[in-house]
Formats: sequence, C-alpha cells, structure tokens
Amino acid sequence: MYTLWHFLSRRMFSHLSMGMFITTLLFFEILGAGIAHASDGKAHFSVEPTFFPQHEITPRSYFTYYSHPATLIQDSIHLTNSGSARGTANLYAVDATTGQTGGTTLVPRNTPQHDVSTWIRLSRQQITLNPGQSLDIPFTLRIPGHVRPGQHIGIIIAQRIDQQVSPSISGSYKTRVQVRTLTGLGVLVNLPGKLVEKLGTTGITYNDMSTYQSVLVGLKNTGTQMLHPSGSLQITDTQGRLLQNMPLKLDTFLPQTAINYPVYIHRRALAPGRYEATLMLRYEHNHILNYKTSFYVPLPRLPRNTLVTTAISELVTPDTLTPWHYVAGIVVAFLLLSALFFWGRSAYKTAMKLRKKFHRKRTGK
Repeated sequence: MYTLWHFLSRRMFSHLSMGMFITTLLFFEILGAGIAHASDGKAHFSVEPTFFPQHEITPRSYFTYYSHPATLIQDSIHLTNSGSARGTANLYAVDATTGQTGGTTLVPRNTPQHDVSTWIRLSRQQITLNPGQSLDIPFTLRIPGHVRPGQHIGIIIAQRIDQQVSPSISGSYKTRVQVRTLTGLGVLVNLPGKLVEKLGTTGITYNDMSTYQSVLVGLKNTGTQMLHPSGSLQITDTQGRLLQNMPLKLDTFLPQTAINYPVYIHRRALAPGRYEATLMLRYEHNHILNYKTSFYVPLPRLPRNTLVTTAISELVTPDTLTPWHYVAGIVVAFLLLSALFFWGRSAYKTAMKLRKKFHRKRTGK
C-alpha cells in the first residue's frame, strides 16, 4: 500500500508554487524547513539541507547550486526521525520530471535515470535512527564535463518501509500490508551557457480514453529553463463558430520534458465531427506560443447489446445535440435505407413480371 503526500514550499526552485497533493498510492514529500512530530508509534523521517552557520545566514529549504561542468560539489543532508519509534530509511536520488498537469514529480526509481540523480553519490544508502535522533549524511555531486547549460533538477529521497499486519473483518486471518513513505528534497543545478526558453507543441488530439470529454494538448519544453505557461484554448466548428474558450494555467514545466496536458470540455459536449483548435500560451519574458490545428471527435463507443430504444431514450431537448442524437440518426437512416432496399427489390420483381407478360402478349408466345 502506498500513500502520496506532495508538498512544495517557498516557491521551490525559485518558481515552484506551494501546493499539496494527497492520494492513496504513495506518500511523497518535497519539503522545506520544518519537522512534524508524531506519536503514532512509528518512525517519521524528515530531510533538509544541513545548516552550516559559518557559511549561511539562514537555513536552506532545498539545494541550489550555481556551478560549472566538470565540478565536484560536496554537501550534506540532515535526516531526522521525528516519530515515536525507531526506524530505518533507505537513501537514494532520482531525476525530476513534469507531471501531466504541470508541476514537479519524480522519475520512478526503477526507470532509467539520466540527469542529476546520476551525479549524486550519498555516503550512506541506509540509516537507522531512534526517536528524535538526527544525523548529517554527506554526499557528493559530480557535474559531467559535457552537459547542456541551464537548469537540471533532481530529488534526494529518504524512504521508510513498514510491514503492517491487519486483521480481516471476520478476524479469521491476517494480511500483511507494505507501506512505503517517501520524503524528498529538491536539488537544482544551474549551469552557465546559452539559456533558452522554448515551448513547443506536439499536437492536439481528442482523448477517446477519458470518461469525460477532453482533448490532449501535447506540449514540450525544448529549452534549458523552467517555464510557467498560461493562456487559452479555443475550439470552433467548421463554420468558425466559437464553441469552447478555456483558460489554461500550467504549473512549473521542467526543461527537456514533454506532457499531454488534458483539457476538459465544459458546458455543451462536442458532437462527432471535425473541429478547429487554437492554442495561445504566454511564458517567460513575453514569449508566446500560437498553434492552430484540427481534430476529429469520433462516434461514441456503444456498449454491447445496446438497443435503439435505449439510444432514443437518452436523447435530450431538440435544440441540444449530443452524441446520442447522431447515434439515433444513423440508426434511423439505416432503417430507412433497408426499407428502400427491400421496396426496390419488390418493385424490380413486379416490373420484370409485367415486362414478361407484355412481351408474351406482343409476340403471342
């Protein structure tokens, strides 16, 4: 079992806005300063940059480095068990990437890593602490000699794994559930060189896999800097009538990443057919992305054993066309064509009989 708690603080990496995201899958926290104490009989780990009073005025919320290629950086993380039980944490680094709706998320540990995480070497990969105990853990960050300029982002993770035994409802047997708690600390590396702010698109398509009508806006940050796009997406029909005008505001978009950003259709649904989409996004230093394309909304997928009466019963008022109107129209057209076909065959047979009868009378045969 996983629990996710995603926390960004103090406009992390200079631009990441504060936010919190909780799901029932994974507990993940990118945090700033501050330690939460718990009394639930478990270990709770918090991680922050080690504070060096001789070099720093205030504690750091995360690691930010302005450096050069082929440079070795030495630093340290401060790990604390703020829980009420002894516990063990695994320590490792992962790359950061852009979430589907923007914002920073981690690249899973079991997938290939290519950036900051491969530069970091922690002095310890596992640590056990008593309640209230803290420890500084040194690490090195070796920047390669050949690396692109601009911003590079990674995350140092402290992972706690517990084994919990839960009784069943009847009490006849017990199940063992594994809970993983991840606490992460951001690492931003800024490298000199030509800095590029460039937002592009990979197209706009109808999302036929979604329960709710939506389109997928393909976006890519091909530059070297984090971006924060905002603007609008307009959808018109083939006659140029405006059907949708949706404002867009994305969270942090990391460099060298791409996403398919979902935009949900509101108010009136789009009927099957072809539409025009116009995208306009502004981002850093008054850059503007303008993009126009067309996309197609297919007929809705009907479940098996769907009856025509069901389709007709789903129709709404005549002035509001929905996909069911088109389904019913196609069914009615099919029935009319079938009737015309059989009527035509009957008329053809009757005509042939009359022709033969007339031919016999004329020839006397």
